Amino acid sequence: MNIHWLCTELQVLRKEAPLSREVLASLTGTSASTIANFENGKTNVAFSTVEKWFSELGYEIDVHKIKGRR
Repeated sequence: MNIHWLCTELQVLRKEAPLSREVLASLTGTSASTIANFENGKTNVAFSTVEKWFSELGYEIDVHKIKGRR
């Protein structure tokens, strides 16, 4: 999964909702500036935080395990 795609997708889905960064932050216990920085690719956040944001927007992130030789 491309992290830049995830950042952009969050912004697109949030605007379609429509929810402001402030409202999404309030609903998920994060800050609007953290959301803005993530959407603009300026910061990394815990995957659990990204899951909260998408869940609040009505979406689930499906990540598959990568299998390989060890």
